[in-house]
Amino acid sequence: MTMSTPSDYQTFADGHHAHMDNSAQNETPPLPVQILSVIGFGVFSIVGVSLAFSAHWVAGLAVAAIITSTWAGNRTFGGKGYSKKARAKKVASVVPSFHAESSSGNASFDAYRSDMLARLERESRDFDAFLIRLRDARDSSEFDQFMNDRANGAKPINDEPNS
Repeated sequence: MTMSTPSDYQTFADGHHAHMDNSAQNETPPLPVQILSVIGFGVFSIVGVSLAFSAHWVAGLAVAAIITSTWAGNRTFGGKGYSKKARAKKVASVVPSFHAESSSGNASFDAYRSDMLARLERESRDFDAFLIRLRDARDSSEFDQFMNDRANGAKPINDEPNS
């Protein structure tokens, strides 16, 4: 390719840099590498803080503070800027899942499992509704008690002798 004018060179450079930017953009290491790096960083942190504390308690606190601030950085699955749901989806995409749709090969067991899961989901919804009703009843009784105490406290007490 011959570049005769500065604009040809600029066009070539822009295209080359755009290709480099796209190839390096948002590439994260594979999930197993991320998991191992987090585990390795945790082991390193524990050993580092232990050694620093054995030297002097101030050094231990300083190392713990530095490691904590580093841990709060880009140590999340998927990198910065991902929500918890997005990170959970990324982890769940790698972890094998066992859904009710998967077949075990035994039709009777599959039917039992689907019925049991449906029953458990229904009981879970019923229990959640019960807890909500229980909290509402408790809140209502506490509010009624508060209002009764307030009404009783507003009445003048005539038991004291007048001097």
